[in-house]
Amino acid sequence: ERVHPVIRFGTLSLTIFVYETTVHTLFAKIIHTLSGAPVPDMKNIQPDFFMTHPAVWLSYAVFMILLWAVILKFWEKIGYRFSLEWILVKATAPFRKIKSEKLLAAKPNRPRS
Repeated sequence: ERVHPVIRFGTLSLTIFVYETTVHTLFAKIIHTLSGAPVPDMKNIQPDFFMTHPAVWLSYAVFMILLWAVILKFWEKIGYRFSLEWILVKATAPFRKIKSEKLLAAKPNRPRS
């Protein structure tokens, strides 16, 4: 049984939200460096080709979504260990009467209710 990619994104949405800025900045700097465009700094942000050309930033957005899809696919294989959701489930487990099923939603062959 396959897990729908949207479910993976939903399960780890907090982790993606927190790490997205770092991942985005890293790849944006790589693209700016490879294209020869100056890497923008926070003091003097000037619009450049990367920021203003719709085909470029749309392609970049699609690339980032696909990158996260691949990352999540591999992360799923190790049970989402060390994601923020995994840490929260583990940290709150002693205080719960019912075991959390947050991470089970995105596992293949999960039990059906």
